[in-house]
Amino acid sequence: MEILENTLTPNSGKTCAITGASGFVGKTIASHLVKLGWKVLDLGRKPCGLAQTEHYLWHLGDPLPQGVGQSATGLVHCAWAMNLQGSWKTKLTNVEGSIRLLSSARAAGIDKVIFVSSMSAHLEAVSQYALSKLKVEEEARRLGAYIVRPGLVFSEHPQGMISSIRRIVEIAPIVPILSGGKQKLYPCYDKDLANFITTILTPQCPIPAGVPLVAAHPAGQEFATILANCAKMLKKHTTFINIPWRWAWLLLKGLEVIGFRPKMSSDSLLGLVYYDRSPQFIPEVSRYFLTPLKVD
Repeated sequence: MEILENTLTPNSGKTCAITGASGFVGKTIASHLVKLGWKVLDLGRKPCGLAQTEHYLWHLGDPLPQGVGQSATGLVHCAWAMNLQGSWKTKLTNVEGSIRLLSSARAAGIDKVIFVSSMSAHLEAVSQYALSKLKVEEEARRLGAYIVRPGLVFSEHPQGMISSIRRIVEIAPIVPILSGGKQKLYPCYDKDLANFITTILTPQCPIPAGVPLVAAHPAGQEFATILANCAKMLKKHTTFINIPWRWAWLLLKGLEVIGFRPKMSSDSLLGLVYYDRSPQFIPEVSRYFLTPLKVD
């Protein structure tokens, strides 16, 4: 199966609503669609800042804004509140809020509904983040929506987790590695992800809905290797020290209990430790994600 080329011309009449367009992944997708001539409806608390987008005031937990269902042919749901403490808050805001949005989009007759999940969401996951994503995936599957699970998203200009890793290696002469750093991460180039999402939005899309679509390069890299490559790129003589992951988790959890908010949460650490050891790659999807990881 050949990769479809997204060659829509300006004023093509295609309209897509995007939540979380102010964030790293959402903005990349929105920018890509705008360049291809799509009309983008930006659903969020504040405008995403991209030209040629139409902003609708929306909070996670709200249904689809009035009027969006009548004009949008697609919805990409990227928004996710990462600063919540407590499972009940996560369930109320992220899980129930996402389900309400997806359900209202389907009820409004939007043809292509896409939930951007995560490779952290798998059957052996234990983190609150991953379990919450799985809950929304269940409803997305029932609604016949598309479920996209990006891996470690990176870009030409470091953002997200790659940016955090670089910053740690840059400022710290000694960097701890959890349990040998054997955790395997699968890279996902942001522009590849945007192109893949756009392909799903097109009428001739051959990709199946209702099943988790792993959006990442099938050749993963161990976390220790990524750290070492960052140090090499930065020309840093970093010392890596192996520590049991439970020690790190207890430290982070203790800081959270007394009110501190560390850069990496205890829940994020669980997501790193309990990574998907047997990701189900679909050949028709994997061929969209062949760009190797870059940390520069």
